[in-house]
Amino acid sequence: MVELGGSAASVTCPLCSIVTCVSHRAPSDHMCEADAAARAKAVKTATKHQTTMQAAVDRAEARAAASRPSGTDSKMSEKRKRRKQQAALLRLKMSAKGDAKIPAANRFYLAALFAADDGALRTEKASALFFRRDMTIGHILDALAAHFGETRLNNQGGSQAPLRLLGADTGVELPTSAKLERLDSLTDGSGVVLTRFSEHPTSAQLAAYGAALLQPSV
Repeated sequence: MVELGGSAASVTCPLCSIVTCVSHRAPSDHMCEADAAARAKAVKTATKHQTTMQAAVDRAEARAAASRPSGTDSKMSEKRKRRKQQAALLRLKMSAKGDAKIPAANRFYLAALFAADDGALRTEKASALFFRRDMTIGHILDALAAHFGETRLNNQGGSQAPLRLLGADTGVELPTSAKLERLDSLTDGSGVVLTRFSEHPTSAQLAAYGAALLQPSV
């Protein structure tokens, strides 16, 4: 045995069996090798346990993802999309202008934009308007022409191209004889674009229409 401190009162370390004085009896006071080894082993064990637990968590998450019905993410995305559309429609209704005599239940709300002859927007923000649900697109076109200060030349000669009304999301021309409530391509809060542009809008122009519709309505 090894004696440290030269004191008559001695203590034997239970870990490394070194005989030491009372003041050096703690493992940390006499650099107990057995204690250091035990601490290192404990750290290694704890690290291994943590790694094992993380692996278990990863496996559980992988099983949950594998068991999730296909299309769940897309369904959640559709729900978020519907909530955004509902919020946008509510904002549109709050600022929309139209004939006050139209009963609330018979109102059809639109966000209208005006584009130049080349398809570029002339308005930075959409106009929030409402019309009777049974109105035809032709009558809506006339009303929007007056709203934007344009002259409709669809039924008369002139140097300007005739006005057209497009769906803002697709760029497809809306048939003038169709009624609002009968068009599958339009719902309450839909965006429309009044223009003399005779070609189909480019993807960049459609993106610009969509961005303008996201701005607060005027």
